[in-house]
Amino acid sequence: MVSGYEGLVRLQEGNRRFVASIADTGPALTQSRRLALAEGQEPFAIILGCSDSRVPAELVFGQGFGDLFVIRVAGNIVAPSQVGSVEFAAARFGTRLVIVLGHKEPCVCPPTSSYRKEGRLRLPALAPQLKRDPLACDN
Repeated sequence: MVSGYEGLVRLQEGNRRFVASIADTGPALTQSRRLALAEGQEPFAIILGCSDSRVPAELVFGQGFGDLFVIRVAGNIVAPSQVGSVEFAAARFGTRLVIVLGHKEPCVCPPTSSYRKEGRLRLPALAPQLKRDPLACDN
C-alpha cells in the first residue's frame, strides 16, 4: 500500500514531467500492466475533479492505468454520489491520498451563466446546484 505522502510525491513528480513535456513511457503503460489490472486494481490516489476535457488527471499527473481512481463532475460541485465514490475507493482499495481539484476562477464556462439567465439551461440535475452555489457565475 502506498502512503499518502508517497502518493503525493508521485503525483508531483508526474506533474513536473507533464509541465516539462517529458513523455512518460514507464511500466504503468505497458501491455503487461494492462493485463495485470484485469485481476484487480490498487490505485494509490483518489482524484476528484472537474469534467473539463482539457485536464485529464492521468495525463496531468503523469500516471498510467490503474494508478488513480478518478471521479469527474461538471459544475465544480460535489454531490453525495461523488463523496460516496471517494469513500468507496478508500474503503475498497485502501487508498490513502485524496486530491480535490478546483478551478482558479469560480466560473470556467461563462456560457452557463448566460444560458441560466435566458432560461435556456437544460441541465435538470445540475441547474439547482448552480443556482444555489455562491461560487457560480452571476455575470
